[in-house]
Amino acid sequence: MAKTGILTLHLHVNYGGILQAAALYRLLQDEGFDPILLRKEPDNIGRAGRLIRNLLRILPGQNVGGVRARALTRARHEPFIRRFLPNATRPCRNSEQLRRAVQQHGVGAVVVGSDQVWRAEYHQDSNYPVYFLDFVPADVRKLSYAASFGHSDWRYPERTEEVAGLLERFDAVSVREKSGVAICREVLGRQQCTLVLDPTLVVSPSFYQDAAAPAERKQQPTLVSYVLDQGESSEKAHKAVQDALPYGFGRQFLSVKDEGDQETIGQWLRAFMDADFVLTDSYHGTIFSILFQKNFITLGNVERGLDRFTTLLDEIGLADRLVIDPDTTDFASLVARPINYGAVNTRLEELRAASKDYLLSALRGSR
Repeated sequence: MAKTGILTLHLHVNYGGILQAAALYRLLQDEGFDPILLRKEPDNIGRAGRLIRNLLRILPGQNVGGVRARALTRARHEPFIRRFLPNATRPCRNSEQLRRAVQQHGVGAVVVGSDQVWRAEYHQDSNYPVYFLDFVPADVRKLSYAASFGHSDWRYPERTEEVAGLLERFDAVSVREKSGVAICREVLGRQQCTLVLDPTLVVSPSFYQDAAAPAERKQQPTLVSYVLDQGESSEKAHKAVQDALPYGFGRQFLSVKDEGDQETIGQWLRAFMDADFVLTDSYHGTIFSILFQKNFITLGNVERGLDRFTTLLDEIGLADRLVIDPDTTDFASLVARPINYGAVNTRLEELRAASKDYLLSALRGSR
């Protein structure tokens, strides 16, 4: 069987980024495909720069530019990546290297996604067309799955013609935000564009039982806080939530800094599984709160892309869990309002079925 290539952002230290890639990989495996991760590495430094960076990674007692801390964090995630994304190409830094990898490994289809693969500033290099599969030969199927532009509008007018031409070559296109559908249709001329769920919401729940760290005995109910952009506003929200929860709630802050001692991905998943309430401004933090049926509040993260939150939460009837302005929010009322996960799960099952049908039909050539 021909392999199915997965192209996503560089897997580095981001929990959600790694988990969405692993979820798509497992989803393809479960459906009888033979996935392979096309390892795209940034090209923002040359050979000499890479040698210096590798030296900084191993020198003890220093952390110039955060290089050593990021290397230590990546090392903590590497066992998870090797276990759940075992089939991968060698690192590729440009279109030509990716093209050769596709040919050498007998790849018959390439899926780009999920995550913000179409947001240029997240690539850390100059190869924007790569994420529109400019390297894929004409006889290999090309599709996107839950791709994201990261913004609610098109930010690269100088690339419109080029990207529109590349999208025209796709066999199927799907995105994870409503604004992405609008960009494809109204700006890039791709009328056939489907809205789908992030792969973390589509893969079998058994994947998370395999991936999570073992459960530990709990001493008390816990508020889990996973906030990427910490500041005065988020601190105010955290205090308001803590004050609104019953007496006796403990607190668990999930690390978001490159210090090399963060939770492993398995530990991070277990924290969401065992939480009794979650406060987050993370897209995947929101997703795992929903998957594990937690009461939660999401702080709107405008700079990181707000439409991904509104699209998902609107679709499943949880728009009220998104807080845009903590200063005008009645946190006590929101904390006390339980989520009807019966209704949420019914809607999620419908969306899962449609998303999986899109992916399988696109890969099998029936779409």
